[in-house]
Amino acid sequence: MDRCQICNQPETCQLRSSSAAKKGSTQTIITCASGASCNGTAVHAGCANLTGPVLEALSGAQLGLFWACEQCRKTEGSRTRELTELGTIRQLAQRMVATVDANLTPRGRKGKTGWKGAALPAEMWERIFGLLTGGQLLGIRLTCRRWRDVVDGSSRLRDRLVVRFPKGLLVDGRYRPTDLMPFAKKVIFEEASLFSGPRWWPRLGHGLTELTLKHCKCLFMTLLAMLRATPCLKVLTWDNVMMDAIDDRRDLGFRLDKLEALNFASNFDIEVLACLRKICPNLKKLALSYERKFQEFAPYVYLIEFVEAVQSSLEELELGCTEGVLNEVMNFERLKLTKLSLHGEAMTDTSIAVAFCRKMPTLKDLQFEFGFEMRESDLEQIAKALPTLERFATRFPEQKRVRPSYLAHMPHLRHLTLVGNEEYCEVQTVYFTGIGCPVLTHLKLEDLDLPRDSLQQLLANSSNITDLTLKAIQFTSWRALILALAELPNLQRLLLTYVRAPKSEESTWPTTPLTQQQHNFASLRRLEVDRVKLGEPALLTLLGMCPAQLKELALRSVEDVGENALCLLLGHKFGQLDELTMLNCGLWPDEERDMCDRFRAVKLLRISDYAMF
Repeated sequence: MDRCQICNQPETCQLRSSSAAKKGSTQTIITCASGASCNGTAVHAGCANLTGPVLEALSGAQLGLFWACEQCRKTEGSRTRELTELGTIRQLAQRMVATVDANLTPRGRKGKTGWKGAALPAEMWERIFGLLTGGQLLGIRLTCRRWRDVVDGSSRLRDRLVVRFPKGLLVDGRYRPTDLMPFAKKVIFEEASLFSGPRWWPRLGHGLTELTLKHCKCLFMTLLAMLRATPCLKVLTWDNVMMDAIDDRRDLGFRLDKLEALNFASNFDIEVLACLRKICPNLKKLALSYERKFQEFAPYVYLIEFVEAVQSSLEELELGCTEGVLNEVMNFERLKLTKLSLHGEAMTDTSIAVAFCRKMPTLKDLQFEFGFEMRESDLEQIAKALPTLERFATRFPEQKRVRPSYLAHMPHLRHLTLVGNEEYCEVQTVYFTGIGCPVLTHLKLEDLDLPRDSLQQLLANSSNITDLTLKAIQFTSWRALILALAELPNLQRLLLTYVRAPKSEESTWPTTPLTQQQHNFASLRRLEVDRVKLGEPALLTLLGMCPAQLKELALRSVEDVGENALCLLLGHKFGQLDELTMLNCGLWPDEERDMCDRFRAVKLLRISDYAMF
């Protein structure tokens, strides 16, 4: 008879012969599943501190859990048999949450509570807590000292915690925050008034890596004192912060050598850039945007001087500017960008943007946003100058018909976004005849008219797409949309928002040839349909093409969820859903109850007859 290696008492039941094992019995013998150093140590569950739901999971649930002794856990390579499957951890977490009330028992005379359940290793708690959101982690941290120590002691969990101060907060010499987390990595001030350098700030700012100031009022000296106390800062977001008098000639006496990203957007006090450029010598990502609202002349010279000061280390630049600013920045010889995003006032001379791209052969990511509507001839030149481009986004100029033939000169393109000109009075029709991107994985089309088989031709020549977004797209028929989608065997995420097609085809919907393409949706994991009047035949076909492995389904303001579509949803096909959303779909109360009963086991269920956007 085996004996416990800790208490030297004989065993009473064997763990792996679960028919004889008594759930929760602390006399159950557990054998080390690793044996890397101990050759299979056998101990009582109670002696190894394994009780309650943990012991139940090990003995009878067949969750794939294994126990290793402390000696083997310290041996290199012995963790290969520990918990690795996410589903296993979630099942264990659900058992512990379900039994937490039973394991909390009064202790002492003052009504304090104490944990009498299993003392799990900190590593396992860290994995379980890793499934929670940042907000849930804050609640976990306040539950007990044991869990607080687990969260505080894990850098992976700490990085997900965000300290968000209340809106409208007044920070002066008298303000003292409660429950301050000195190890927090991210801090957000929104609509706050920072009038005095707080004494508690250095303790919080010492390990801070991200700081956001949004619509705040701040004294210049207070700002300097707060930044001086954040030596580890990596990301600074400056969103419309009002300052008092700024002394840009002042020697600040410190630098933020670890600052890598600055996001600056302001309608006023752009002069502060003259101070910020002195303290961030190693900036890699820069986003500058200034709107000329309150002044007749926008001092863009501060933007130009800032880019010039950090050009040697800069890799990514997002610039809200004019032609003059772009012309000045183009002449910086040490500027070598991998990402460029341009937006701002409408350009009259697009040749400046073309010349800028020609001087940046290192570009991998190029985005033309509002104000930079490039002509097809300009984009043709840019595509030939940047053959290694991997990400591209552009807005079409004011023209009725468009054929983006320049895509043929981008063989390495993986992310593509094409947006119509929303200020153009007429519908913009795009023809993709003979066009394809063989390595494209993400495609987004917005505010466009796609005639006949235009989209089908593009997708047939871009069969590696895994993520497709169609927003405000006009089709000639729903059949054209379904046949186009059937060209994507690797599609994993599909988002349809305000997609339109004529209603006249609904009575003659050709279902037979379309159902033969169902196997082409085998990889789809997320489907979202928002404000689309498909008609029940088209909706049934779309849902019928979805695989049983679909994980997320969202239907918002879809008015054609009829009886047949409900029967399909209530069947056994979508049994693996993790998230289901049905908002404003015209369901009757009894239909809502049926849906709730059918999908009560999903992790996130939202069903309502009211629109929620």
